[in-house]
Amino acid sequence: MRKTPPCASVFRRDPELGFLEWRSSLIQGAPFGVHTHDTVSVAVVRGGSYALSCRGETREAGPGSAVFFPAEEPHSCNPLPGEAMDYRKYYLAPAWFEALRLELAGEPAAPPEGCIADDGAARPAVVCDPATAGAFAPLARALEGDAPAGEKLALLRVALRRLLRAPAYFLGEGEPAAEREAVSAVVRAISRDPAETIRLEELAEASGLTPSHLLRVFRRSRGLTPHAYQTQLRVNLAKRMLAEGAPIAQVALEAGFVDQSHLNRVFRRYMGATPRQYLLGARP
Repeated sequence: MRKTPPCASVFRRDPELGFLEWRSSLIQGAPFGVHTHDTVSVAVVRGGSYALSCRGETREAGPGSAVFFPAEEPHSCNPLPGEAMDYRKYYLAPAWFEALRLELAGEPAAPPEGCIADDGAARPAVVCDPATAGAFAPLARALEGDAPAGEKLALLRVALRRLLRAPAYFLGEGEPAAEREAVSAVVRAISRDPAETIRLEELAEASGLTPSHLLRVFRRSRGLTPHAYQTQLRVNLAKRMLAEGAPIAQVALEAGFVDQSHLNRVFRRYMGATPRQYLLGARP
């Protein structure tokens, strides 16, 4: 019987491309619960297939697929039973991505954007096009080699242009406007200071809903409770602090965790790696 390889993730950063982080991962089982990223993210599947859940919908993505998520979009993605998923994921600073998107939208005779809905909002989307996914291969080779920063940037722009031009399947269409605004109000309240403890009653007041109604609406829209969403934002905060060189113990306290052990458990559940593994896998 063929033995399935263990899970492994390697994170990379480049000081000349401060708006970008990327990782290579081989994942089996179901290590990821519902989570978010504070960045725009693009996952390119190289091998295996996985089930992607977002906005109340589940869809499979296999080799040759590229999956796009706006920042702060809750989702889960785990390999199908018995499979190991081999993929690369690129994390982009939202401000940098938006500037690039607006620039590309202004190009003469620009075709419709694949991952941008008709209302101009970035939406979670799946692009099942091997040519689009393949556009990220030269970028990966440049990032993992010694290519000049200008070459890496040019290849990134080419790959993203291809992604934004490709036909895409949007996940979770049709969310009621009133519920969307209530959820947005709660997201804004939590995002102001993720490390601060905020009670459900306070969030309900901000949303204009009762606590029980808010829990139902928020879970239906975001796939997790307000508390779990705040935990994810704390993980994102911890990740930024670690990348900036803060000690792990300090990160645990300032990001709202009880202690370093608590941070380790939660960080691994959301990131697929401990804080120390995240640091060791990041190239200066």
